[in-house]
Amino acid sequence: MESVGIVGAGTVGTALAIRLSQKGYRVSAVASRTTESARRLARRVQTALVCSDAQGVANVSDLVFVTTPDGVIPTVVSSVKWRKGQSVLHCSGADSLDVLEPARKTGALGCSLSGSGPSAFALCASLAVARVSAAQMAAALVEATGLASDVYISIVGAPGARLLAEGE
Repeated sequence: MESVGIVGAGTVGTALAIRLSQKGYRVSAVASRTTESARRLARRVQTALVCSDAQGVANVSDLVFVTTPDGVIPTVVSSVKWRKGQSVLHCSGADSLDVLEPARKTGALGCSLSGSGPSAFALCASLAVARVSAAQMAAALVEATGLASDVYISIVGAPGARLLAEGE
């Protein structure tokens, strides 16, 4: 089973860590703006190391949730030396996947989990990888919460999204 790390021990990070731990996932490490917040969360999940920074969490975790305030996510993501194949998720409803580009450039897989449903998004290198990722994400949601989900896979063109002018 993959190890899960949490960067940001606020409301979202704490809820994720506790629920994942209850469902049998190993929460390997936690870091937060204050060491006391990280310690408080680590005591609640018992398996987590308290790390002084996001790099410490990434060093011992296969999957890292970045649950910091939105404005801090780009700084956190670009401060870490990610491993190829490692997964990183941000939990911002305001930020796009672009904030995960520094991780993706090193071969890490980037996703976001937001509160609009909630929704989870993954940007993958191919349709084959997207299908596997979608199946794994849906299975993990059922296992962690008992909730089924709908999965949609679409191709994003090279230009990406753009704002359409009226009449287009």
